[in-house]
This record gives sequence, C-alpha cells and structure tokens, in this order.
Amino acid sequence: RRVYVAAPGSLSPGLLNRLARESGAYVAVDGDGLQIDMNGDFMSVHCLRPGRYTLHLPFAAKVRNLKTRQFERVRGNSFDVELTAGETRRFVIIRRIER
Repeated sequence: RRVYVAAPGSLSPGLLNRLARESGAYVAVDGDGLQIDMNGDFMSVHCLRPGRYTLHLPFAAKVRNLKTRQFERVRGNSFDVELTAGETRRFVIIRRIER
C-alpha cells in the first residue's frame, strides 16, 4: 500500500499507527499516546498521554518489568500497563519456545 502525504507534519503518530494496523503490520499498541522502542528482547515505553494501555507482543513471551523485577501478567500476547505522562517503563521480553 502507498500513502501520499503532502503537508509537513500531516502524518501524525495516530494516523501512522492506523495505517500500519490496516495494512497488517505489527503494532505494539492500538492507539497513540506512547513512544515505544523495542527489539526482540527489550521494550522501552515512554508515556506521552496518561492512561491504561494494552501492549501487544509479536510472539508468545514472558515480560519482566525492569523497575519492579516482577513479571507482568501476559494474556495471550498482550499485557496492560497504567502510565502517567512523562513516565518511562522498560521491559525484558523472554520468548517462549514452543515444542
């Protein structure tokens, strides 16, 4: 798929997220309000807008919160976080190997 953006700044994070979801790409969260940086075993989540968010994983995994050292409750391939504006959370993603 192709998208043409003519005006500077007209491709908002929310629109980019929507386009990615509609095209079948992996997205870590359904809406906007978070800045997420991740690779195969690490996720950094910075909150721009406070609220409760459901984070989606690209594969079955266990998730450990690096601040609390506790494992998050993962349902399927998703887990919930409650964040305040300006807060950053970091997680280790431990891939579950299916046999």
